[in-house]
Amino acid sequence: SSLHGKAELAGELVAILERRVVASVRAGVADTPVAAELAAMFGTKPLTIVPPGADRAYVALFPLEALEPEPRLRPLLPRAKARSREATRTIT
Repeated sequence: SSLHGKAELAGELVAILERRVVASVRAGVADTPVAAELAAMFGTKPLTIVPPGADRAYVALFPLEALEPEPRLRPLLPRAKARSREATRTIT
């Protein structure tokens, strides 16, 4: 699978960088760039792999601020959070 190939490549890159004594090597592999970035930033291992099809659930584990939005988008976050809470209440 494509994800398997990406994970293999990322693992090789992490190993190379660790051998070169690069501090705090971290990589994330996922179907989407957002999930891969969060996996790299917050994963508990040098290489964190988000299983295929699990990106949405993985991204949902983090607050919106974890995505480090551009400064011009930050004022919109409180409204997005409120809408997210409202949507969650209507689903449950």
